[in-house]
Amino acid sequence: MVKETDALAEADRRDGTTFDTAHYDQAYPDGVERHYWHRARNAVLAAALEREGLRGAPLLEIGCGRGQVTDALRRAGFDCRGVELAQALPPASVAPFVRTGIAFQDLPEAERHAVRGALVLDVLEHVGEPVDFLAQIRAALPRCERLVVTVPARRELWSRWDEFYGHRCRYDRASLRRELDAAGFSVRSCRYFFHGLYPLALAFKVFGVTRSTELVAPPESFVHRAAGRWFAAEAAPLLGFLPGTSLLAVASCR
Repeated sequence: MVKETDALAEADRRDGTTFDTAHYDQAYPDGVERHYWHRARNAVLAAALEREGLRGAPLLEIGCGRGQVTDALRRAGFDCRGVELAQALPPASVAPFVRTGIAFQDLPEAERHAVRGALVLDVLEHVGEPVDFLAQIRAALPRCERLVVTVPARRELWSRWDEFYGHRCRYDRASLRRELDAAGFSVRSCRYFFHGLYPLALAFKVFGVTRSTELVAPPESFVHRAAGRWFAAEAAPLLGFLPGTSLLAVASCR
């Protein structure tokens, strides 16, 4: 038990992105990819990668958890692999493409130098020193051309969910741009998505509705498929200035 505690402490010291077992079970249950939120975010990510010309380019998802996003992107035809510092258990379908128990900085040099696009998806909000963490990505992936980041958005939506999962903040476009700029990245776009969830989340906050911290994986259903398509469609780049519950930034690794 002491060794496990020491290992988690070391993981937190390296990048602050790891969950304990309970958090993984609650946030990433098997089948979570069927949830409308994950369907929509995966579609938004795939569209952003397509716009940046990254189809066919070697991609690395940093802090990939159990690897469900890496799996979804691979199914969509992207050459994506994942790395996770914690000892997460990936689904069998993506296990060959996910490295767990290792920091991205410690991947073999050939693997790091092959990466052309890095993804940091709902990770920065967990990191104590985000600018330093982002700078480490630039140093460890010297041939990376694009960085794709998602984070939870809007301080006014802070809730028990954020506290339970160890978030240090919720971002707005200006604060995310500042951190990326400070780490030496050149921001190409920074926009909100999940616009339709924003008024609902704000109403929950105003009326004191407590959101469950456990995400239940739904069965395959028309409702989640339709909702996923809707939220993916409303994430059009031209609407990115409208408040949403999440932010997506794409940056050049200058």
